[in-house]
Amino acid sequence: MAKKKRFPAILAAPAKINLFLKVRGKSPDGEKHELFSLMARLSLADTVVLDYKPAVFFPVLTDGPDLLTPRLPAGELPDPGFFGENNLCVKALAAYRKKTRFPRFPLEITLKKRVPAKSGLGGGSSDGAAVLKLLNRLSPEPLSAEALADMAFGLGADMPFFLGGDDVKVPREDDPEGDDPEGDDPEDDDPEARGDDPKEPREPSEPGPGERGRPFVRVLADAGKKFFPFSGELPGPFVLLAKPPGGLSTKAVFEAYRELAGPVPKKPRPFRPDRASGFSGKNFPAIGENDLAPAILKLSPETGELHRALGEVAAGAPRGVTGSGTACFALFATARESGEARARLLKAAGADRWWTEEACFV
Repeated sequence: MAKKKRFPAILAAPAKINLFLKVRGKSPDGEKHELFSLMARLSLADTVVLDYKPAVFFPVLTDGPDLLTPRLPAGELPDPGFFGENNLCVKALAAYRKKTRFPRFPLEITLKKRVPAKSGLGGGSSDGAAVLKLLNRLSPEPLSAEALADMAFGLGADMPFFLGGDDVKVPREDDPEGDDPEGDDPEDDDPEARGDDPKEPREPSEPGPGERGRPFVRVLADAGKKFFPFSGELPGPFVLLAKPPGGLSTKAVFEAYRELAGPVPKKPRPFRPDRASGFSGKNFPAIGENDLAPAILKLSPETGELHRALGEVAAGAPRGVTGSGTACFALFATARESGEARARLLKAAGADRWWTEEACFV
């Protein structure tokens, strides 16, 4: 009974963009690249649900007793790597269970995807981080923040980023029926008590800019292993995202980067916070700079076409390619400007050619 009362456990897994990304060198072992990047969290989010399953009899998806259930947008098929042990949600559950021996019962992970795969928006890492956060909240002996961050880093270089900050609001339409896992006021689930028309669909209630203070933005530095606060000025806070069909693997992008850039130094130059509390943005690269962009555009010419089209419909707006994926972004001061640019982009390219989404920093 105690187990049932703790489930389902629900958490939003927000996307991110790299406002800039610089490759500074290789790690001492020569296996990984050291990155310097300014990362901002977005209101666009997947939804991760953990549920207690006393018995799972499905011929499905994982190599253990657990169940991974994808919920994808209509007509969208999952990437072949979505299932099984390579999924970061499954990896996160396995890593946490190995370290803590919790949980000792099978779980079902329901993953509702809104963030496209291989886009550079961090959807997979954020999903895995959400699993770690939920498990740590449910565990009778939770790990320390440092231990959880170390576990996350072992699963993905940018996964620790998603452990920080306040929770992003889960769209109410995604909440399963039953006990509220976060213990909110039951009145919140009563449309009439909220003053809403129960017959009207309710828009996802992501927090907008300023609702919780400063958005969650961090600087990835110190040999690519630590995230520092950022106190400088940001453009935005409204973001237009666009992505062509398909995607690129991180491995393929870095291989192309090495071919284009030549040998990467093994000892990156030190880059330390300019304040005790973090970075102020002094002498930072320009918004939109991405050392991986030439490799991405070489492997995906349509991303280059999209990036140019975004510049035409969002003239003057800071824009770039995010991470090692194919998604592009443009930043605007108002939601109206973002919406108008999106409309112009869809009109110029056709409504079905590129995936587009509007979001904001949170």
